[in-house]
Amino acid sequence: MDLISQIQAYEKTLCDIYSSTLRSISEAPQLSESNYNPKNYPSLDENNEQTPGAELEHKAEQLFTRVLDAEILIGALPAEFSSVEDQLVQIKTLIKENEILSNEMKNLQQDTIETNKQLNHYITNITQELYTKDDENE
Repeated sequence: MDLISQIQAYEKTLCDIYSSTLRSISEAPQLSESNYNPKNYPSLDENNEQTPGAELEHKAEQLFTRVLDAEILIGALPAEFSSVEDQLVQIKTLIKENEILSNEMKNLQQDTIETNKQLNHYITNITQELYTKDDENE
């Protein structure tokens, strides 16, 4: 999924949350001075237990958190997207770097094989010398 598609999907989620929050607000009892009843609008009671108004508060907090996330995401976008030509130049540069690193890796692997052969040769020689000395001492 490309960057634009990710942002579009995120914005759709943001709209869904916004819609759900507005629906919850519209379904809540209307608040005015004459009909205000704290029992209709609480979020947490004195024991920090969830009460009926907590769901609405949670949706509102979730909405504002998502809006902040969207602002950060959109703010992180580059001022201009790379042109096709710029992208092709970058791809060619990366291919060249990959080839250089691949060759270095092959050389290192070959050096490792040679070093391993030398170590095996040294270990074999040392082992033979030790067994030869043991045989002579007996």
